[in-house]
Amino acid sequence: MEFLEKADVAITPLSTGHVALDCDVFAMDNSNTKKEGVSRIYNGEDGYAPIGAYLGNEGWCLELELREGKQHSQCGFIPFLNRILKKARSLTSKKLLVRLDSAHDALETRVACKGHEKVSFIIKWNPRKEDQKQWAKRIFEEGTVTEPRTGKRVGLLTVYFQQVYEIARASSFSSLRSSSKDGGPRWIFPTKRSFGSMRIMERASSSTARSNPTWTSRGSHRASSQPMP
Repeated sequence: MEFLEKADVAITPLSTGHVALDCDVFAMDNSNTKKEGVSRIYNGEDGYAPIGAYLGNEGWCLELELREGKQHSQCGFIPFLNRILKKARSLTSKKLLVRLDSAHDALETRVACKGHEKVSFIIKWNPRKEDQKQWAKRIFEEGTVTEPRTGKRVGLLTVYFQQVYEIARASSFSSLRSSSKDGGPRWIFPTKRSFGSMRIMERASSSTARSNPTWTSRGSHRASSQPMP
């Protein structure tokens, strides 16, 4: 970061005017070793699963965090995301476009992105238990269908729905009594807790690009599927 700031490096934006900020976990094979933290990675190897963040079309590396191979990509991701967003902001004042894969398809990720100014996002959809064939059928029946080239059809469907993100806030206070049973001062620590919630309206859309569905800025969801026969 210090080098990038002092060198005043060029940071090229996308055609939309956004500066891309890509985050991804990758496999670091350390098979047949006994190093601390080496464990089974998502790709079946034994090693580490570091996560990196890269800014701009040049791909300037803002941070690399070494992780155990067994650590899920989303585990501990929000603090990492908040850090790199602050680092990116120190290098450019342009709008940021955070691009993430399906491992980070979580409401808390979208909430974190919304907590920063001038930040949009695209998150690849994680279908989990969704029926992808049913989604593809719905896309082509209800959405807008185009054919950019022979043999390829692309469908786009927008769906709105609402999610609720629960936020817990805890506050505490203490008091000091002048005397206790043994004649000395006594501290008392009661705690009060209050809970609130944040409602987020999600916009979902689907298309037939080769990539899977994605969450996009403003809480939107761009889904993808292969053309129906």
